[in-house]
Amino acid sequence: MSGDTVTGGQFEPLRVAGVAGGAGVGTFVRLLTMAFPRSPIVDANRYAGGRIDVLVTNNTVASAMNVGPALNEALRFHKPILVVMDTQRGVVKNANVHLNLARTHAFAVFEVRHRREWVGMAAAPGKAMPKGRDLAILWTELPKAIKSMRDQRTYMALFQPRSALPPIIPSHAAGPRNIPPHAPVAGGLRRTSLSRAGPGGIGLWPPPTAGRP
Repeated sequence: MSGDTVTGGQFEPLRVAGVAGGAGVGTFVRLLTMAFPRSPIVDANRYAGGRIDVLVTNNTVASAMNVGPALNEALRFHKPILVVMDTQRGVVKNANVHLNLARTHAFAVFEVRHRREWVGMAAAPGKAMPKGRDLAILWTELPKAIKSMRDQRTYMALFQPRSALPPIIPSHAAGPRNIPPHAPVAGGLRRTSLSRAGPGGIGLWPPPTAGRP
């Protein structure tokens, strides 16, 4: 689905991009399309700068090392949501250093756990919606995160002085002692605390009339 656009009326599409090739953005967008089939989504493929709503990485070192540079660019506009696709089972130590350093610079962080059956698929997750606590939480919390993120982005655009720059991730990881604490959540998902999404205009995703069937 890379490069495809699904439009949905007056509501702003959700812009999704991977931090590198093979980061898992195609799988994540297909999951989104299955969960919210009538909601507007733009698959930007590999992130090349500009405003983005969701950055996707996998938990390999090759992908995770690109999270910092991608966030540095994205932070020029606003804090995006970070989604970690666990293509490798368990914790990849060196990749986790990059991911943990990035957590406080993302608006929210979600993790989709490893599923062995996806490895052999040409277009995971296939035709059937997979089940799991991590995905159940994701579909509940992601729309709230998007609404809160866009509300904050609007506020910053209106009231933040141009001289107030966002925090920048160090180009060289300083080591595990600088890893910010985070609270693991059952199902392999970690996320920030989010306010409940209320009624809204363009910031609300999915639109009220285009939610899950």
